Amino acid sequence: MKFGSGNTNKVYTLLGNTLCESTCEKDLGINISNDLKSTEHVKAVSGKAHRVLSSLKRTVTYRDEVFIELYKIYVRPLLEANTVVWNPAKESDIKKIEGVQRRALRCVKGFKDLSYPDRLNKSGMVTLKERRLKYDMVQTYRCLEKGDIKLEKVKERHRVNTRCAENENLVKEKCKTNVRQQYFSNRIVNDWNHLPIEVRSSEGVHSFKSQLTMFYGF
Repeated sequence: MKFGSGNTNKVYTLLGNTLCESTCEKDLGINISNDLKSTEHVKAVSGKAHRVLSSLKRTVTYRDEVFIELYKIYVRPLLEANTVVWNPAKESDIKKIEGVQRRALRCVKGFKDLSYPDRLNKSGMVTLKERRLKYDMVQTYRCLEKGDIKLEKVKERHRVNTRCAENENLVKEKCKTNVRQQYFSNRIVNDWNHLPIEVRSSEGVHSFKSQLTMFYGF
């Protein structure tokens, strides 16, 4: 697999055999394409989730609250595995993922004629996009706590003592491509900086999750 517009398109061989070029490969459960976009992975996970949902529809007779719980157990985890890595930015990818949950709630008795927001409210659920945002914030807290990924703060780039520096706000790196702009360390900056100081300064990840739930309401 070759990445970037500046690659030389060389042909590689191994033991005299020419290696085939690939545009998408699966690694640790994530479909990685040569354009580094999430579209191929979204197609794969949404397709698998639709198949599992179809199996549930054929198997389960009573479409009540139990069906919602079965969706949460067997379908939704397929759509949320490792989302920190592949969280989609394209609107079409976001709609494709959300389409699975729309279909699942439409199957519930009495939900068919309701709008999607009304179905969510009646079932006590939120959109998958909102849930991915929460996962991003939890991972950001862990990165800052353990230092696994370098997240630059305003005070580290600028020496001027500003409110942003005092609040330990993060700052984005300067990027030339849209792909890099959607990279985790850039994607989370605005949402993290909008969190209240008392939430960001939680002692321990469990306390952070609790306060984050109170702040977002889910």
